[in-house]
Amino acid sequence: MMMAKRNVILLGVLVALAVATAGAYLYFTGSSLVTEDSQDQPVLKEARNLSGRVVTVNVEENSFVILQEAEKRSFTVQLGEDTVFSSLSFPFDITEALPGTSFTPVFTEATVADLVIGDQVFVRPVSPVNTGDSIINPLEVQILP
Repeated sequence: MMMAKRNVILLGVLVALAVATAGAYLYFTGSSLVTEDSQDQPVLKEARNLSGRVVTVNVEENSFVILQEAEKRSFTVQLGEDTVFSSLSFPFDITEALPGTSFTPVFTEATVADLVIGDQVFVRPVSPVNTGDSIINPLEVQILP
């Protein structure tokens, strides 16, 4: 019985040592788990929900382009009949809120004409999208406060 307990402890110490060695190697060699393409941009996986800054608006085509600056990627969003488009706002100035005040935002219906270049938006596509894909008929678009 004592031998089995000692073996379990020894195995735990060896696993911890292996993990620490691998972590130290990655840290000191500068290795990264994110691979990069030939243009030194990170290869990003598909996105299920997006937020970004509006850089162009096309009211006639019911579309706009958002830019995700940190990831250096943009998406064209083409609204459809089923897209729920709303604007979020707070019923008060949040910098002057009293203690205990509810921070529940107010949702109001919006259109592409309500978008202004520089607005921050949240987009929920029907399915995951990759960099460079257009988002056609997303489920939801919110203009953020």
